[in-house]
Amino acid sequence: MQNSKATDDAWGVFLILVPVSKLSGDSEADVAKYKGIVEAIETAQIKNKCKE
Repeated sequence: MQNSKATDDAWGVFLILVPVSKLSGDSEADVAKYKGIVEAIETAQIKNKCKE
């Protein structure tokens, strides 16, 4: 019984110390990636004189 409580406490501490960004799905890298893709497309449109 005591080992079970100790294990539960260990898991509780582990979960609390996990950064919030890991729990919420930090998307900063994805946003930067997609901004780069959009910028490349817009540059290609200008270069090729495409209509928007």
